[in-house]
Amino acid sequence: MTGSMTIEAWVRFDLPPPGGSRIGIVDKHINYGLFYYSDGTFRFPSPAGVALSQIPPIGTGPGTGTWFHIASTYNSATGQACIIYDGTNAQCQTLGGLMPASADLVLLGDSPGPADLAYGGIDNLMIWNVASSQTDICASAGAFAC
Repeated sequence: MTGSMTIEAWVRFDLPPPGGSRIGIVDKHINYGLFYYSDGTFRFPSPAGVALSQIPPIGTGPGTGTWFHIASTYNSATGQACIIYDGTNAQCQTLGGLMPASADLVLLGDSPGPADLAYGGIDNLMIWNVASSQTDICASAGAFAC
């Protein structure tokens, strides 16, 4: 996938990432990914080598044993990327660039590296070749503020 895209999933962590590390929710190596870091930040790396970061509002971030909805979008025409937590908390930024082609495997719940394994669950994972709107993601997350 080298153009626009959406990654969307319901996720539950049974263990947080160890200090100074991350959990790979989805990782396509140099092409795309969605990660959760031990500092409470979600990151979507961009094709331009810059990462969009989002920290959910205080008290709303994922705890252990709790399901939450997470999505990231990238619009290749505008270069805009968004991370949307639980359907309503969106952080968007223009990153630019086209995604490089890659023959690497898509890793789910993991990423190359010894401490990137997700302990918990990933459900209803969808990877689309379009940048879904925030309204569509809000509805998919079942949020009431759409």
